[in-house]
Amino acid sequence: MPRDSFYHPKRSNAISDTNYRWEQMRRAQAGREKWKADRNAERQANLPPNDLRHELNRIQGKSK
Repeated sequence: MPRDSFYHPKRSNAISDTNYRWEQMRRAQAGREKWKADRNAERQANLPPNDLRHELNRIQGKSK
C-alpha cells in the first residue's frame, strides 16, 4: 500500500487530520451551545416572574 502523496512523517495523514479538525469544531460548537444555555438559564433565574415583569415595565415606562 503506497503512502498518500500528502503523507508527512511528523504528521498524521490528511484524512485523520480533517477528522480531527471536524471533531474540534464540533466540540467548540457544543461548548458554545452549552455556554448559551447556561447564560440563558442564569438570566432566567435572575429575572422576576413574568407577570411581575410586566408590572415593572409598566411602572418604569419601558416599552418592549
